[in-house]
Formats: sequence, C-alpha cells, structure tokens
Amino acid sequence: MAGTRQQVGATWAGDEYAGNSLAAEGSFNPRVPVRADDTSGDLQVWADIPKRLKRRLEKNAAKVTEDCLRSNADTILKFLEADVLDHVARLAVDSKAMKALLKRDHEAELADPEAYKQEAGSRLARSSLLGRNPFGDFHPDDDLVNEDGTLTDAGNVLKSVQDKAYHYARVHLKRVVSRSIWADVKAHEQVCKDDPRRVIMYHNGRIPWRVYKDIVLEDLPKADGLYELGILVSMERETGNDAKRWVQRINTGRSILGQRMGCNLSDAIYVSLVMRYLTTEEKNDMAKAHVASTGRHISPERALARIRQLSWTDFQAAVASDVAAQRAYRSGAVTVPFREKVYSAGQVEARQSKRARRTSSPSSRHQKNRRGGGDKELNKQSRKQPQKPGGNQQKYKDSTKRCCMRQAAKCRQRWKELSTGLR
Repeated sequence: MAGTRQQVGATWAGDEYAGNSLAAEGSFNPRVPVRADDTSGDLQVWADIPKRLKRRLEKNAAKVTEDCLRSNADTILKFLEADVLDHVARLAVDSKAMKALLKRDHEAELADPEAYKQEAGSRLARSSLLGRNPFGDFHPDDDLVNEDGTLTDAGNVLKSVQDKAYHYARVHLKRVVSRSIWADVKAHEQVCKDDPRRVIMYHNGRIPWRVYKDIVLEDLPKADGLYELGILVSMERETGNDAKRWVQRINTGRSILGQRMGCNLSDAIYVSLVMRYLTTEEKNDMAKAHVASTGRHISPERALARIRQLSWTDFQAAVASDVAAQRAYRSGAVTVPFREKVYSAGQVEARQSKRARRTSSPSSRHQKNRRGGGDKELNKQSRKQPQKPGGNQQKYKDSTKRCCMRQAAKCRQRWKELSTGLR
C-alpha cells in the first residue's frame, strides 16, 4: 500500500469515543454502550496481553514508526511473533490432545505442575512443525492430512495453535506500530472485507500474517550504510587494544558496511584507518619486517609507503606477523591531526567539556590574564600588584621610565646618522 499514510483515530468514531472499553486499559462507563464492532473476539484477545510482550513494552516502548528503519521494524515484529507464540503455546499445553502429542510425563507434572507447563510450552513453541508455519499461512504438511483430505489429530491440534497465534499476532500488532501504520492495516482489512475475492486465493480464506508484515514494512526506509560509515571513519583505538584487536575492529566495521551498502570501499581506505592509530614502535616493526622480506635496503618511510599499498588481506596478515610484541594501546598515545579526522557527536561533546574544564580552572584564568585576555578587572588588579614580593613599586616605575628614555635617545641618534648619510 504505497502512498501517504493517513492519520486517523483508533476506531471509526475517533479518540473521543474510544475510551469506554472492557479491555485492560481505558475506563468503563456502564451507562454507555461499549464498542459494538467486535465480532471476532478481538477485545478478549486484546485484554490478554502476553507477559513477555508486556514486560518488554514496559522497559522499552519501541514502536514501528514511519521513519523507522526496515531492519529495525523487522526485528520488532520478530520479537512480537516470539512473544505471541510462547504465550499461545503455554495456553495450549493444557488440552488433552496436546498433552498426548507432547508425550506427557505424569511424574514430572505431579512433581511441579507449573514448571512442567512452562517447559512443555517452550518445547511446543520451538517445535519444527510450528516453527515452519507458526501462523498457518501455508498449507499443512502431507503427513498431517488424511487420505480423504481431513486433518489428522495432530493436524487439528496444530491448526488450533496456529489460528490462536494468528489471532493474537493480528490483534497485538497494534501495540508495536504507530497509529498511521495501524490505520493502513485497518484500511486493508476493510478492503478485503468489502471484496472477499481478495482473500479467496489463500487456503484458509483470511489475510495471511505475512501480508500484515508487508503492509508494515513496505514503505519504511532501508539502511544505506551512511550511519555505519560515519562510525567507521570516526572510530578511535581504545585503551588496551593491541594492533590485532584494532585491525579486527576495523575489519568488522568493513564487513557490516559492505552488507549495508552492497559493496566495499577501497582497501586503501581501511589500511589508512588502521595506520593512523598505529604507534611509532608498531610502524617501525612493520617497516623492518617489510625490508627484511624484500631483501633490499630502503628507508623506513619508503617501506611504510609500500605497506599502505597492500591489499586489505595482505595488510591484516602483515600486522599479525610483523608487529613484534602486541602491546596494549594507551589512549592518547597517537595524536591524529584535527583536520584529518571525523568526529562523532559524543567525541565533540567530550572535547568541548574538556575545553570548558580547562578554561574554568584557576591556573588557566591566571595564564589568560597574563596574556591580556580574560576579565578586565582582574587584569587591572594584577597590574597594580608589585612584580616581586616586597618590591618597591615607585622604584620599578622609575627604572622603567629610565629604560624608555635610553631607548628613545638611541632611536634619535640612529635617525640623525641616517639623515646625515642621506644628505
């Protein structure tokens, strides 16, 4: 459903009339009719929120919005699916047919009924049949269908779990998407309701769960790799990172960036990112090893220039083998010129706070006042102070005056000599 998303209320009557509800939230007025548009038990399902989903929303109410990345939205929907399946499977464990299919262990159930129920529900949620087709979007497997086309006992139990999982996922999808995306979902449901031919093509005569996911994901932006590129070029070598660990970090960023962009940047870029945080000792080790491998006497600068031209694979091998001792790095051991580095927002903030602390210290204010900057009142007071403890202020002024007079006399004499020479 491409196009502009619509901003509509949660119900056909809008927000003003959506408060009277028998669900878990909202207020109930017994003198006003509750929602009458619920014919499929959605209100009961909405009130029965899965525990894991409820805990996750309380800790982090992350929702799929119009500007949410598609990969992030897909992860949120996967969490929703897992929470719903776990909840529905635990509810289904109590049925007799399900207990028979799970090969019920009477001794374990009698020892701790609640623990047995939880463990059995987890096994059902992880089962292969339910895992392959958790919401009944596809036809059941052949071994679950009798010769006359009806489902076997196991097939009927599986279909019951799939139908309930589908119902819970469809209803609780509203909790993890924005209102405008939920409006698109309801609009598609209404279109299918008005034109039943749209769902006849599906084997169970309903909108598959995968279609709901497509509606949520189709208009969301994709990650283009720009964010990862910014992280990569602003990354710093941290305290304790030896040369191998530093190369591994750059290589991991290179792999992630390649997945996002669909291609890799030039090897020289990644080599330069590694080289700018290698210490002098580490560069010397690599230069000596390169000279020894070539058998020619070249300068260390020329050897390093050749190392920068290596492919990324060869460069990784060179760092791993040529650096004599993998020394732990100390933060600040290498200074990267300001104009050659891209800074992240956190690094800029740390730099500004460090500068603010430096300028607010008493010693920095004293140095600034000596240079003539800072508070004018402080400068005036400092000029009134004697230059040496216990010194004579008047004597200092007289000495300064005599010095100036001597300098003026020398200038006049020099000017007289120059003037005579010009004549």
